[in-house]
Parts: sequence; structure tokens; C-alpha cells
Amino acid sequence: MFVNELITQSGNVAAALNLASIDTKKAKVVGLYINTVVATPAAVTFTAAVTDICTAVAHGYATGLRVAATTTGTLPAGLSATNYWIIKIDADTFKLASSAANALAGTAVDITGTGTGVHTLTPAAITGGSYKVQVSPDNILWFDLASITNNVTATADFMHQLVDPSYSFVRVVWAVTTGQIAYDVNTVVKEL
Repeated sequence: MFVNELITQSGNVAAALNLASIDTKKAKVVGLYINTVVATPAAVTFTAAVTDICTAVAHGYATGLRVAATTTGTLPAGLSATNYWIIKIDADTFKLASSAANALAGTAVDITGTGTGVHTLTPAAITGGSYKVQVSPDNILWFDLASITNNVTATADFMHQLVDPSYSFVRVVWAVTTGQIAYDVNTVVKEL
């Protein structure tokens, strides 16, 4: 008799991201069904506060997404017409970082004034991304499964099946150069 467990992980990725690990200790078969949607998010107008928090309702941006800042007036003090990287707070708010590494570390640019005019952020288009599957015996040490690595440059579906896995945990690790990928990862764990 099969006991099936379905674990779904969904979101947007614009930099490096390790999905939560899945316990596969008792599994005889593990199926990974990965759906990717590659599309450049829309430009948004935003407001900035001296708390470093920017607001754009339903922005749809993931942490690590590179954006270019422009304005019809004067950008908020602390910002210039250059590239920034998103630090997502929630669906409507975010902070800006001066590099992808700072975005992943949560280190925001210091905004000291709100500026004038209409401020716009325009996301960079996708130039490439990939995912790989990693396995672990203890949920601490992780090893790449060389046979399960894919480049993602277009909307696609991927399916991987692992029979009689010899490890206890599995996870998907994403890396995106620029741009943003929306993903759904459905993991089916079957126990005999």
C-alpha cells in the first residue's frame, strides 16, 4: 500500500534561494515536479520613507531582483539613478540594496528624504537562471545530484523521479543571474 505525501513550495526567485528540505527517510520513490514561469515583472511607481521602506502596492518583486530607479523629479535622498536590488518585506513593501549580496544579507540603502515627483523602478529582464537538486543524510551536509541540474531561460516544466533514495532529505536550490523566475515545486513522497 502506498502512502502519498504531497509538499508544494511556490514563490518567486531573483537571486539564490534554498527551498525548505523535504524528509524522505521512509520514501521508496520521490517525484519532483517543477514548473517555472519566466517573465520580467512590470515596472512600478513607488514612494520611499526615511525608515528606508519603499511602498508599491502588489509589487510582485522577490528579494535579489535588480531594478533601475528613475523619477520625474528628484529621487529620495540616498538614492541615485542607478541599479538597486530588492529586499522584499511583504506584498506591498520592500527596501533597496546597493548589491545582490547586500539584498540577500538584508543590508538596505539609507534613505534620508522622500524626494519629489513620480518615482519608478524598472526590473531587469531574465538573463539566465538554474536550479539543482541537493540531497542530505542529516539535513546539515548537502550534496548536489549532478544528474538533476537545469538551466531555466524560458517557461517550462521539469519532472524528476528518484527511486529508492539513499538519503534522508532533498531540496531544490535556485540561482538567478538577473531577472525573476516564478516557480512551483511539487514533491511527491511515496512510501511502500
